[in-house]
Amino acid sequence: MSVLYIQSFVLIAYAICSLLIPLKISSKGKFFVLLAILVCGFKYVIYGLTGGILEPKLPPYAVVVLESLFASLLLCVVMLIAKDIISLILFVLRKADILSWRIPQNKVAVAVSFIALSFGFYGTFTQFVTPKEQAVEVKIKNLPQEFDGFRIVQLTDIHVGPILKKDYVQRIVEKTNHLHPDLVVITGDFVDGSVANLAGEFEPLTDLHANYGIYAVTGNHEYYSGAAQWIAALSQLNIKFLNNENDIITKGEAKLAIAGIPDPRAENFGFAKPDYKKALSGLPNIPVIMLAHEPAVANEHPKVDLLLSGHTHGGTMFFLKPLIAEFNGGFVSGKYQLGDLTLYVSNGSGIWSGFSCRVGVDSEITVFTLKK
Repeated sequence: MSVLYIQSFVLIAYAICSLLIPLKISSKGKFFVLLAILVCGFKYVIYGLTGGILEPKLPPYAVVVLESLFASLLLCVVMLIAKDIISLILFVLRKADILSWRIPQNKVAVAVSFIALSFGFYGTFTQFVTPKEQAVEVKIKNLPQEFDGFRIVQLTDIHVGPILKKDYVQRIVEKTNHLHPDLVVITGDFVDGSVANLAGEFEPLTDLHANYGIYAVTGNHEYYSGAAQWIAALSQLNIKFLNNENDIITKGEAKLAIAGIPDPRAENFGFAKPDYKKALSGLPNIPVIMLAHEPAVANEHPKVDLLLSGHTHGGTMFFLKPLIAEFNGGFVSGKYQLGDLTLYVSNGSGIWSGFSCRVGVDSEITVFTLKK
């Protein structure tokens, strides 16, 4: 939580120094600009005072507005950094008598504010759009002929909570069923909040269908929200959680293994830590698909053919991708080939209400077709 507060303070401070101070307007005008910056940046403080960052006791529309304003502040600061780099270059050129032009601070401030607010609100409201279908073909060595063309749909990071509710889950279920999957996998972060408040929002999952079942693993937000209660509640919806374990799917005489590990946060909450070796133990020499909420486990080179993960939300904003990858083993979005291992990191089928603006990174329902 302290990290989020520090992040907010840095954004506020930079906006004051780069946007507010250079403005050539009245003191009264500067006061209102300062007030606007503070309102945009104090989102996490407001959440903390109204029930907590995970599940603030605010109407959904209020959360959406706060998210939009905070995203606008972040986008504003990114553009201000670009403006300041250009200003520094111009300063050097003026000193060298090469160029005399200066950036018009007031005009740039208006333009930056307008662009930031536009994309901040637009990017936040896109979370209500049904995720697009993302088709991915995966070639697996020694894949039995019976599984050639086998279709797996991955859902992840739905984040039902203060903003996304039952109607959103219903749309995801309908779209998934329309894809006629052989197997559905859900790689964690179902929820932000307690079973008591949110269990009913998952009722549409009872209509989710796949020929060979629905498998899942926990994400970090399950542990923040009461993992034991959520695993029990979601298991009643015909979802099988794989906790350092595996299952074998049989099609005729052919076999395919599905394995799963819990999120690394499990150990902090008194649960078993992820152990991919245990999850793969006892398996015969058959193709293996493994589920892991966080993609960094790929760097440990588990002996699997396909590793499916989420967690990163694809970086949420295109310019944040390198930063998010740095904290996730170098992975952030899409397909990675690591020798015989194919890793896929989904952008997520929803998004966390505490940072819910997407810019240039769409949510997705991923459809994998296995090929020999």
